Amino acid sequence: MDHHLLIDANNVMFAAQAGSERRLMSGDVETTAIFGTLASARYLQKTFPNAKPTFLWDSSPTWRHEEYPEYKGTRDDNAELVKIKEALKPQRPQVQKALQLLGIRQLFAKRYEADDMAGYLATRLSKTGKVTVVTNDQDWLQLVSENVNWFDRNKEKLVVLENFQTFTGYADPNAFLFGKCLRGDKGDNLPGVGGIGDKGAEALTAEFKDYADLLERWPEFEPTIPKSTPLSRVRKHVTELTKSEEKQANFARNQRMMNLMEVDIPREAMRSLPAMYDEDAFKEFCAEMGLMSILQKYEEFVSPFNNKR
Repeated sequence: MDHHLLIDANNVMFAAQAGSERRLMSGDVETTAIFGTLASARYLQKTFPNAKPTFLWDSSPTWRHEEYPEYKGTRDDNAELVKIKEALKPQRPQVQKALQLLGIRQLFAKRYEADDMAGYLATRLSKTGKVTVVTNDQDWLQLVSENVNWFDRNKEKLVVLENFQTFTGYADPNAFLFGKCLRGDKGDNLPGVGGIGDKGAEALTAEFKDYADLLERWPEFEPTIPKSTPLSRVRKHVTELTKSEEKQANFARNQRMMNLMEVDIPREAMRSLPAMYDEDAFKEFCAEMGLMSILQKYEEFVSPFNNKR
């Protein structure tokens, strides 16, 4: 059975930049994220030696921006986040070049995010093989299934169906997505239905199998809720949801924008970067970027990639 690694490229780069204790420079060129991403690629190749890695890159703007212009609209309010994003821009093409020279597949899809490609590919590849999605973005947890695992490279945390509830608080990926649509996503600037946080969402998804079940059963269920329970604390807000077209529209929008399982990416929208392992060219790249820690143990560094050829 083939094993595929679907890697959240921007997420890995961001973690490499934000998590570094010091900036790495080669003259006037910053290489912090370049080195960190290559180190992560090597770590993943060693950790999953029989897997086929694919780095998935975000495109921008996306269909979500077209549907909801406020999508991720608050991120530029965070000065530290803006600083990191600016530092990543000139490093991204260099990371892509290095991954090409290591023979690693990279995919883009116009108007789509890496999240969309992960959902699109995972649902298809898992029919005949095993998939591990690599990210610390918990949106991708909804993809976990019998043949799909979620792996946080930074915390070395693997989530499978068996430990899904322990890690997320939700019984299964469907409940996780249901709860997320109720709560909203502050980071993506997607408001929820109002007044429902983690504990309330977990309690609601434990009682109701989906949103339609909640709307149908709530009028009869609401009077039976015991006092001083997570459900009693969201009672008023759920009742408002069942009566408010605006709140129901928020849920419907979140469901469209958060559900990665039903994304259909047109074939013509996807493209890949040509990848061919070239040890000499990669060595030249490392010298050009001043990646001395790689060059000092060069054969050891490239061996996980070379062994795949």
